[in-house]
Amino acid sequence: MTELLCKGTEKDREEIIDFANYVFSFDHKPHNFIEMVPRLYGPGSTSEKYHYLIRENGRIKALLCSFPQEAKVGETILKLAFIGTVSVHPYSRGKGYMKSLMNAAIEDMKRDGIDFAALGGQRQRYQYFGFEEGGTEYRFTFETRNLRHAFRDITELMDVIPLVDAQEDKWDRIYDLFQHKNIRGIRSREEFPAMLRTWNSTPYLLMEGGETKGYFSAEGKIIHELVLCHESLLLPAIKSIMSSLHLNRAIIKAADYEEERLAQLSAVCEDCNISSNANYQIFHFEKVIYAFLKIKKAYTVLQDGGIVLQIGNEKLMISVCSGQLTVGQNDSSYPIISLGNLEAVEFLTAPFSPRRREEAKRFPFLQNWFPIPLYTAALDEC
Repeated sequence: MTELLCKGTEKDREEIIDFANYVFSFDHKPHNFIEMVPRLYGPGSTSEKYHYLIRENGRIKALLCSFPQEAKVGETILKLAFIGTVSVHPYSRGKGYMKSLMNAAIEDMKRDGIDFAALGGQRQRYQYFGFEEGGTEYRFTFETRNLRHAFRDITELMDVIPLVDAQEDKWDRIYDLFQHKNIRGIRSREEFPAMLRTWNSTPYLLMEGGETKGYFSAEGKIIHELVLCHESLLLPAIKSIMSSLHLNRAIIKAADYEEERLAQLSAVCEDCNISSNANYQIFHFEKVIYAFLKIKKAYTVLQDGGIVLQIGNEKLMISVCSGQLTVGQNDSSYPIISLGNLEAVEFLTAPFSPRRREEAKRFPFLQNWFPIPLYTAALDEC
């Protein structure tokens, strides 16, 4: 007998973790979700209710997690959901289980007023469920030869100290630094240490003269998150990290809205890769576009113009007049561009969009407005 359970319960916790570890280890390499995603599966977590399960004869044969969160985008709070731990037993594939789970999760997102959702994974696989690659992520690579040349004038290094749970005052200090980020996933103080250990990452303090100057969380050579009390410390921080951890190569992630950071990193890196940030589905285009265009307006002069985007059955007017941004569903005489939902995510958020490029021949301001700086941090994902 096959039974679709909309949500897991506390009694399912151990079985959920064991099943996910088995499927991912079978398909890829050994996985331990308790250590990989401690926010969801570590001691004291209660994420069972966010899991959708399918059982055969009482045993889990497929599951996924749909984890709700909020994001602070300037002064706007957006509701988002991350989908992860998508697992189907290797002997139960081809039965449509993933389709049933994804559809159930998406229906609940719509009911619960989620503004947008994100997930990682193979692009075409999730296009069937309304997700498309979007957002812009910069990955800057640094090697030891960069330190020898571009960093040679940086002689004073910061102390790099692993963070342990007992250092309550240090955690309070770096949590305060995180809270000052203009765009961030909303994390509680209680879950903050677990989140900095997501994807087997290790959190570290950056200290100078006994004073905390920032923190970072690294998964090997990948620096998932680097937060400083001032961006003038960025290059000394990178040199300190690579020297202290004996890294021959480091990869620093950055988002499009981090303008000062992008300028500094691009000047001294070995190379830079620009790619999509995640697979996204947008449920409330008006809220998402307005929130992120307001952010873009703070670091880019938006060109005057007006357009109506018809996305499915929704008509959305966007205009900029003398720096005044308006996004809404009012009637308008502006030209109309019709987009499907997948095409709209690419048009609005992707680093490169053929459709956006084509339409910009008629409406050049589109290449100035878009992509919006949609971005989700890896340590917020599941």
